[in-house]
Amino acid sequence: MAKSASVSSSLILKSDSQVLLEGDVQAKTSTSIQVGFNDIPAGDYSAEIIVGSSFTSIASAENNIQVSLSVNSFSYISSIAGGRLITITGSGFYPNADKDKNNVRICGSRCVIQSSSATQLECLTPPFINPTVRITYPKLIAPTTLTGKWSADSLSALPSVTDGITSTFYDTYNNNCYIELDVGEDMQAEVSILPQVNFDTSSYIGAAIKGSNDGVTYETVFTLDSNFHQGWNYWKASENDPPARYRYLRYDKGTSSSRCPIAELEFYGIYLSANTVTDLNSVVCNAKIEVNGKSSVINNAVIYKSSHTPILDSISPEMGTSAGGVLITLSGTGFLNDPAKTKVYIDGVSCSVNSATTTQITCTTGNASAINYR
Repeated sequence: MAKSASVSSSLILKSDSQVLLEGDVQAKTSTSIQVGFNDIPAGDYSAEIIVGSSFTSIASAENNIQVSLSVNSFSYISSIAGGRLITITGSGFYPNADKDKNNVRICGSRCVIQSSSATQLECLTPPFINPTVRITYPKLIAPTTLTGKWSADSLSALPSVTDGITSTFYDTYNNNCYIELDVGEDMQAEVSILPQVNFDTSSYIGAAIKGSNDGVTYETVFTLDSNFHQGWNYWKASENDPPARYRYLRYDKGTSSSRCPIAELEFYGIYLSANTVTDLNSVVCNAKIEVNGKSSVINNAVIYKSSHTPILDSISPEMGTSAGGVLITLSGTGFLNDPAKTKVYIDGVSCSVNSATTTQITCTTGNASAINYR
């Protein structure tokens, strides 16, 4: 190795070549190089060494650097509604600049990351929603556009279905075409479906929306008929229908003559945990922490309790000035009898707590941001 040649080394994440970590060359000889790396996120990496302006060749069998994920055990109690800030310690996490690359799930639901470092994560526990909670705490139910892992018979055409552009569309030459959403492990979704199309609608008659909880056996949720039309088509179960609860949701060609020419497809509904526990004062959930395909499961990480779940019944007055300074009263059950441990936010603006009992909170509203109507 020429003495004048510069040497640098990097680690490249195998699952995402855009992730490149620069190392610090600490020692080198004509036959070896010693490189230091700090706070590497967990994952499988390959090494890249540059001598001068040339890449060196590393045998592929030896170029496999594995960084493990280590997570210390933890246990927290949370409201059924979630919102408890929990701290997770260990190693192999992404730093705060890339905090959302750390994935934490509690009973299958995402624990939203608030901050992170190489050795610590902080996240807010998600609500725990299952069929029993849906009945007991109906105010917790907030339908939303479902997300997850999309798949299809033609992966190259798949992005057109979720890009929000109606002029692009999914199409395939496969006579058994399908488009599918997996809402996630340990989860089920109670759904309404919103497909959008821009083709001759008669060719869609016989296509079907199907659901499955094992990815093998599918049930037909509904079949497209002559009511199907151009533009957005909405389907929602009637109040008398049993809920459609599935992990895998699929648009399937069925008996139609089309090849799935879908401009946009959305599944809109409620995330439900597959945990069917009925005792809501002792809902035990495991936590799964994942970084770049490396995962760790902490058993009994979060216990949800109905006794820790406050219920808000009313707010008085219901209107006030955006300048703030309005004294409001919140009535309900399950509050803390401690103003110092009670916080109230209205549209993200702090409402300064004046008093708190187990059934009533009073607070003074803050100054709300101006609304631009243009």
